[in-house]
Amino acid sequence: MAEYCPAHATVSWMWGDASLMGHKLAKANPLRWSNVKSPEETAGELEKEVKKDKYNGNRPVLVKVKVDDETSEKRFSDAPLTLSWLKGQPMEQVAEKVDAPLVARLILPDGKEHLIKVLVPEAGDDRFLDIRDLHAKTGFFTFDPGFTCTGSCMSAITFIDGPKGICLYRGYPVQDLCKKASALEAAYLLLNGNLPTPEQLKVFTKEIKGHMLIHEKIRAMYQNFTIAAHPMAIMVAVIGGLSSIFSELDCMDPDHRMLACKRLVAKVPVLAALAYKTSIGQPFMYPRADLSFAENFLYLMFATPLEEYQVNPIHAKAIDAFMTLHMDHEQNASTSTVRTAGSSQANPYACIAAGVASL
Repeated sequence: MAEYCPAHATVSWMWGDASLMGHKLAKANPLRWSNVKSPEETAGELEKEVKKDKYNGNRPVLVKVKVDDETSEKRFSDAPLTLSWLKGQPMEQVAEKVDAPLVARLILPDGKEHLIKVLVPEAGDDRFLDIRDLHAKTGFFTFDPGFTCTGSCMSAITFIDGPKGICLYRGYPVQDLCKKASALEAAYLLLNGNLPTPEQLKVFTKEIKGHMLIHEKIRAMYQNFTIAAHPMAIMVAVIGGLSSIFSELDCMDPDHRMLACKRLVAKVPVLAALAYKTSIGQPFMYPRADLSFAENFLYLMFATPLEEYQVNPIHAKAIDAFMTLHMDHEQNASTSTVRTAGSSQANPYACIAAGVASL
């Protein structure tokens, strides 16, 4: 393949992640090869996609090029590199026109130069070197034990700056969510990217409450734990046990993944309350439809069949804020564990159990 695309070639393209796991959330558009056009027309089309959404500038691109009677495919790690090849222009010129990341220069031991994109996040002062194509183009690997200088993904979910006291969920300050939104509104925000409308919240709340009942086979597992059993050890076992009950999930299906998320939001507080009850030897209580998400947690923790339990609204508000604060864990050890386990296409409940084990 020539260093640049021949001017007389015909070209079609698609996003390199467009068919990734059949995943609707990858902004996979177009989902198929574009119409065959000249390199100049294809470059113009790709530039429009990048200007429409900066995220597109960092997405891999597949190009199908036909020169005379020979057809071949080429993969690029991002849109600016693709445009550089299509237009026959140096990377620096293309990056300026499409508002792409800055470029750093790496001088290799043999004197060769490798260009590395500098990724600038929407929030925070950190900068990142995009080395995804480093080995393919130079033959070199990086060595970073413990991921001390490495980011494993791009995320629009949570931003945390501890020294400055900043925590954002989808761009919303978490302290504002604690004051003005419920834990279920925060959960909806994290899952969907936007706060729910009153009708959406009503539907979401009904769905969550519908998933709060625990299968009796899972409840029976608690009978085998001693009073001295550590609560986290119990949680690893029972959350992992959910994978035996909900084994029908297809991790490639976005709807199934969302269903697993909703089940976990609903069931994990209930399972935690049952672990507490096990530790003190008290009988289990069942969730109630007339109580809120936070109220149900307090009821499951402290109610007994002996007398009626009245939920203190101040306590419920505090638990609601506590749940909001712990609704997302950013990219920590447990999150990384879940992502690693999930990359093997394991059952999502088993992956979450692995994350609990690493906490």
